[in-house]
Amino acid sequence: MFFRVSAAALHTFAAAPRHLGGQIGMTGVLQTWTRDLRYHPHIHYLVPAGALTSTGWIRLKSRHAVGA
Repeated sequence: MFFRVSAAALHTFAAAPRHLGGQIGMTGVLQTWTRDLRYHPHIHYLVPAGALTSTGWIRLKSRHAVGA
C-alpha cells in the first residue's frame, strides 16, 4: 500500500497541466532503516526528467530540475 499510494500521488502531480501534463515512469526502493539503525520506512523514487504526453516526450524545464 505504501508504494501504491506514493506512486499514485506522483502520477497525479505529474499529470496536472500546471506541472508536466503527462505520464511519468518511476522506479521505487523501500528503505526501512536510517544510517544509525532506527526504524524509519520510506521510499526513494528515481524519476526521469520529463513525461510522455499525447504529442510525444516533454522535458522538464530546467528551473525545476534538481541541481540546475
